[in-house]
Amino acid sequence: MIKAIITDFDGTLLNNHGTLSTRTKSTLKKIEEKGLLFVAASGRFYPGIHRVISPYIQNAIYCCNNGTWIEAGDRSEIFQKSIFTDDEMHALFLEAEHVLKQYPNLACFSCDSDHAYVERVNGDLVAALLRAHTKTTCLPVLAAYRRNISKLSFFCREGLNAEQVQALSGIGQTHERFQTGTQWFDIQKKGVTKANIFDVLKETFQIKPEETLVFGDSYNDIEMLLGSPNSYAMAQAPLPVQKSARHLAPSNQADGVASVIESLGLFE
Repeated sequence: MIKAIITDFDGTLLNNHGTLSTRTKSTLKKIEEKGLLFVAASGRFYPGIHRVISPYIQNAIYCCNNGTWIEAGDRSEIFQKSIFTDDEMHALFLEAEHVLKQYPNLACFSCDSDHAYVERVNGDLVAALLRAHTKTTCLPVLAAYRRNISKLSFFCREGLNAEQVQALSGIGQTHERFQTGTQWFDIQKKGVTKANIFDVLKETFQIKPEETLVFGDSYNDIEMLLGSPNSYAMAQAPLPVQKSARHLAPSNQADGVASVIESLGLFE
């Protein structure tokens, strides 16, 4: 019996315009009416998730910033948070500076639950963050702010190439590192991924992995997809992501999440 639906955002629940289709909005309302627990598991920050989900679901769980912050949608409780130490941040900034000098078209920013901290003003990066409703603060030196930082991220407007991904993968080798879409690359603490949501569901809501329905489309979804026997990779997902899921869903453009939920008869 499915008790919780866990879904990635960009490329999964949202269409290629970054919005919800009419069909998906209707599905979210039915999830709420049916009393199923809805979990938004995204690389996005809390505000970017809340703005999209709150009109349709009041009692959701937000697995933000790739699982580094997991909290109730109404902010009544923080279930888990993962924060870098000052020493970890110092080491990461030193390594990041070397890669940024090699590739001037890369931009870097650090993250807490709600804010992106950007060094200087990078118009392309700030525009991309604002499109996801992210609060953005520009600093003269990125390393100047280290409090409650849960993730270090990189952005390339033109899209990351293989050489850049390899260089970024060399940063913070004791941490989790993954490409999240064509333009983004994230680094966070070891062992912290979206799959941490399963611990929260089990400990707080007594929901087992086999009672979850999971959707994803990118490399930062792999651990989460592996964690449930009812996992679906979107049709357009890269092959390694597809192989990590038990099933395939139609693409996000074809309302894949809504389509699978309807086909399983969860609202009957």
